[in-house]
Amino acid sequence: MADPRETHYEILGVRPEASPLDIQRVFDRFVADLPRAETPPDPRRERRMRDAYAVLSDPARREAYDALLAAGAAEGAKRSRGIAIAVGSALLMLGAGIYGWRALKSSVKPPTAIAALAVAEIATQAGRALGHVDAYDLSGKVTALGFGAAVEAGTLVVACPTLVAGSQLKVHNGPRAVSARVVHRSESLGLCRLAVEGGGAAAPIAVAPAAPAAGDQVYAATLDAAGEAKLLESTVKRVFTEGARTLIDTTGTGPAMEGAVLLDAAGRVVGVAPVPAPGYYAVPKAFLTEKPAPS
Repeated sequence: MADPRETHYEILGVRPEASPLDIQRVFDRFVADLPRAETPPDPRRERRMRDAYAVLSDPARREAYDALLAAGAAEGAKRSRGIAIAVGSALLMLGAGIYGWRALKSSVKPPTAIAALAVAEIATQAGRALGHVDAYDLSGKVTALGFGAAVEAGTLVVACPTLVAGSQLKVHNGPRAVSARVVHRSESLGLCRLAVEGGGAAAPIAVAPAAPAAGDQVYAATLDAAGEAKLLESTVKRVFTEGARTLIDTTGTGPAMEGAVLLDAAGRVVGVAPVPAPGYYAVPKAFLTEKPAPS
């Protein structure tokens, strides 16, 4: 049986000073291993892992949780000074257990249950937030990178394993085309964060806090020439890792969906596909705030 006094850090198996990227990698590895497990996964452990990740992957919630742990440690030390030696150990263990249970209960939201949106609503959001990215090298050759998704005002995430350094970028949404530039590129993840001229999409899409699981309903989203979103409903077949990269295989996609953005049932970004598409590259939430390495 799991110890109710375990902290979120202990549940995930990371140190309290772990970076957001470390936390993301540990959770991605856990999710990727679920379909490969020889025995059925323990639903209670999976729920605890997802709850812990939901708190530690959110900077504001993690800060509040750390403060709660620190306050609990300080209060425990203060109380222990006034307890007789004969009964101190027993009472302290009891108090720690009660406090740990209450602290975890108060800091953890219920297991993540996706509030599914209507397909029409997801399509409307995608039409405002997606853009097709083309790269122009010095010779004028055009290479399609695929569709990117606005995850913040003026910030687009796109798969970019084939991007040639020094290329000029254009983002197209229907007849509208704007310039963009790379502000951060992760070779290991195969992802680029772009700054879009003029602020980009008016309605960014949220990024899911974790990669999807096998069996989850998802939508491959693209835009037509008029900027209207096209959604292809599919199901996640498997989630696996290649090095630092998490890949998502789905059913129902084909050549027409190369470079698509993968959305979950709540309309959140879970992955982006390169061109050509071997699958979708998962978009870790930590990538949105990851700093470029010093040059």
